[in-house]
Amino acid sequence: MFKRKNKTTALKIYSFSSVSSVHSNSQQLVLREAIKDNNQITKFDELLGTS
Repeated sequence: MFKRKNKTTALKIYSFSSVSSVHSNSQQLVLREAIKDNNQITKFDELLGTS
């Protein structure tokens, strides 16, 4: 599905952020904007939280 593709992208970006903590803030901001655009704020929390 379309939403699933967005989720996958979010996971990839977040994984990259985790590796480089220095750019973490920057990446999370970009990611958060993308998620907000898709009304996925709640899903985003779930993704990061308890996967």
